[in-house]
Amino acid sequence: MNNPPLSGPHTTANDPTNATKYVEVIVTEIQPTYFMTIFGVNSAPVTARAVATNVSGGANSGCLYTLGPPSSSIEGVNINGNATLNAPTCGIEDNGNYNTQGNALTVVAGTFAVSGGQFSTGGGGSVTCTSGQNPCPSTTAPAAADPMAAVTPPAQPAASTSCPAKGTCDVSTSGTQTLEPGTYQSITIGKNSTVTLDPGIYYINGQIGKSGTGLNFQGGGTVTGNGVMFYFTNQSTVSGVGGANQPDVNLTPMTPAQNATYAGITFYQDPNDTATPSLGGDNNSNFNGILYFPKVQLTFFGNNVSYATGLVVADAVALSGHPTVTFGSSTGLGGIGVLTHPILVE
Repeated sequence: MNNPPLSGPHTTANDPTNATKYVEVIVTEIQPTYFMTIFGVNSAPVTARAVATNVSGGANSGCLYTLGPPSSSIEGVNINGNATLNAPTCGIEDNGNYNTQGNALTVVAGTFAVSGGQFSTGGGGSVTCTSGQNPCPSTTAPAAADPMAAVTPPAQPAASTSCPAKGTCDVSTSGTQTLEPGTYQSITIGKNSTVTLDPGIYYINGQIGKSGTGLNFQGGGTVTGNGVMFYFTNQSTVSGVGGANQPDVNLTPMTPAQNATYAGITFYQDPNDTATPSLGGDNNSNFNGILYFPKVQLTFFGNNVSYATGLVVADAVALSGHPTVTFGSSTGLGGIGVLTHPILVE
């Protein structure tokens, strides 16, 4: 075993900047010969060689996982417009195909691995790997597993002052208001309202066939929640409205001291829930923590705005309009943010 490799394109001489990121393994075994015995050669060495590297993130971390396979009808990273996907200190694991479909998507990532292929048409945008990974993105990589698969859904919290009728409340905010954790059918953040979310789990138990269940933003205003998690089930999800008047949203997840099981998670959608989420914000917005939407496409939207999010796990991710979305790793849940994922490169 050699680190860096002693031969090939990833030696210190051929790749001085990144050579130490590659490991070479050479296996040699003596095998009996058959036809060569007529010449007095009864055995010969057989050698196999392989080189692998870790493509999960700039600092051994992944911050965007799209779980849908290449055969999915939705691309792993789906683009409509001229957007920027910014993950310079971490990595992207795309289990699907990477296809910009003629739109201009700018990607800056620590590393970028694609299980399918890269199909760029038209303008296509650009992809840069800050780790020096070459090619960027790498294609035909092994599919990444769902890093959140072992997490189980929470139980419904008790009734709260904000929603005394457990699970059947449709709460709409106006003016300045504080909400408590509990079980809701929907929470609508009224236009230009100022809302503080007390720490805890907001269990959104929607209603199949009823529109508007979930966490809804009507536009403008300010939403602040430190130590919160939203759980969506029964056809509920998070959704925003388009246009220029986007809310100022700052959410951070619970710490291990607040909740050891769900620390680090901000949004968690039931895998059986197929409602499609969308997120937007203004230039001051931060959706910190883990955003988990394992069976649906999560859309980030906006026009000429920049906002940040933590680690995202979704079936697919779409960027619509002209947003700049900066992804970052999250280390609050059992090492989810520091997964490694080696692939063979030779």
